[in-house]
Amino acid sequence: MELWDKNMKKKRKRSRRPVRLRCSVKNYDWGIVGRHSKAARLFALNSGSDIDPAKPYAEFWIGTHESGPSYVDSGSEPVSLKAWIARDPSVLGDKVVEKWGADLPLLVQGTFGWEGFINTGSSG
Repeated sequence: MELWDKNMKKKRKRSRRPVRLRCSVKNYDWGIVGRHSKAARLFALNSGSDIDPAKPYAEFWIGTHESGPSYVDSGSEPVSLKAWIARDPSVLGDKVVEKWGADLPLLVQGTFGWEGFINTGSSG
């Protein structure tokens, strides 16, 4: 086996490991204010950020959407999930890359409204 093949196999194996994401939160007027919000508590756990007691928290976003991107927590400087995928699209798997290319056409939202319901959906 050539050295290049061995290096590619190592890279693929490394790239298939789970990574920690730092996700985004959306603050819409219809959200729940402060610590009463599940979105706020989830965001605080995920990011280590403090919860603003006067701010409404509505949605917790996971994905590559520009208005609420996730970041890969690699231990050094955070890199956007979109840029991280662009560096090595194989992390998405061959079938996903074949169908959609080097992007993650999915936005997972946890929507926490006044009723406290959760709605997960996807957006292209």
